[in-house]
Amino acid sequence: MAQLPIHTPRLCLRNLNHKDIPDILDILDHPSVARILTMKADEPSVKEYIDKQNSYLPFQEGKYYDLAVEYKEEGKVIGLIGILCKQPLQGAIGWSIGFDYQRKGFA
Repeated sequence: MAQLPIHTPRLCLRNLNHKDIPDILDILDHPSVARILTMKADEPSVKEYIDKQNSYLPFQEGKYYDLAVEYKEEGKVIGLIGILCKQPLQGAIGWSIGFDYQRKGFA
């Protein structure tokens, strides 16, 4: 199993925290991104979403576990990556990247 956080040259994939709320609200500000995410674009809803995600064990079977996609150069969360573990060694991955960071080689 992967250890968190996961680092690439430009990104850090890590657990969400309450400091990410403003960045997630920025991501949700664009309709093309907001329509594919399940949370409402307000601070209490994003806080509740983060708390729910943090109540899961990493890669818990049957849970859709989201990680923050942090752009190291800016220290900003620019998206979310979700991992659904269906059974040992099987799963699905989905992601959403903020509109301003799309088409820049992040996904």
